[in-house]
Amino acid sequence: MKKCPQLTQGHNGERLCWARIFMRCDWENVRLLRIFKNKPIN
Repeated sequence: MKKCPQLTQGHNGERLCWARIFMRCDWENVRLLRIFKNKPIN
């Protein structure tokens, strides 16, 4: 198994930041969808 080239600290941090943003957005959407689904219609 080849070792991946080390990313620079800045690039790594940037990628983590984006991942965090996307995860947060996904979780908010999931929560909203769940609320709408569970909400009684009447």
